[in-house]
Amino acid sequence: ASNQCWAVGDLSGNNYYLVRNNAGVWSSQTVPAPVQRRRRLNAIACPRVNNCWAVGDFRNSRYIFAHWDGTSWSSSDLQNGQHRENLNGVHCPSDTDCWAVGNERNGWNLVHFDGTAWTYIGSAAANPQDLNDVYMSSAGSAGVTLVRWQEAINN
Repeated sequence: ASNQCWAVGDLSGNNYYLVRNNAGVWSSQTVPAPVQRRRRLNAIACPRVNNCWAVGDFRNSRYIFAHWDGTSWSSSDLQNGQHRENLNGVHCPSDTDCWAVGNERNGWNLVHFDGTAWTYIGSAAANPQDLNDVYMSSAGSAGVTLVRWQEAINN
């Protein structure tokens, strides 16, 4: 909705820390993070006001996910030993189509949600690099756009 916004970030104690703007009022929320999932959240996407996915840093060979169902947050993970790295960006053009991307390890780091489960789909790449964000048109016909950038710091 145009009057709602979420932001995600570091852990607060043993909880994920999120802030929400609902009709112009900001409030903080914490979501319990199980021991095997205690890492920061890096990105969030909401295909609808009552359906959001947040993704974060890997922990114990697991991708980290948090889900908002319109009432409460829950956390989940996907174990993947070969390509375990942080997830940096997520985009959900619909409830049944979410993409998350992350740091390179043995190829591009891509995972997909089909409305039921997250699946690692990665891709071999001749010159793989970290992926920082992802975008897919709502029509799906334009394909998936992967985004990467390099940081420049001047003193």
